[in-house]
Amino acid sequence: MHEAFCLSSLFLLIALAVPRELKGRIAGATTVTVTKNEILKALNKIDDFILAVATLEGDAAVPRYIQRPFQREPDFGAMSVNYHLPEPLDRAEDPR
Repeated sequence: MHEAFCLSSLFLLIALAVPRELKGRIAGATTVTVTKNEILKALNKIDDFILAVATLEGDAAVPRYIQRPFQREPDFGAMSVNYHLPEPLDRAEDPR
């Protein structure tokens, strides 16, 4: 079983006018991996991008929304960045 998966295309079907990226994590996971392209997309549309992190608990996904999730571009040679979950989730909001 994979611990992480990206549902961005499925999640965009629920779209408002805001680009979103959804990262699913198994309950108890301590990191989330974000690609360099996802980070650059967020930084280019800083006021319009929302990162959603959904913790999987059984068959239910509990999403949390993080506005302005990234502070700077990743290193030039980086393909992805691992983030320690407690920090971004401290800034997250529940769905409205």
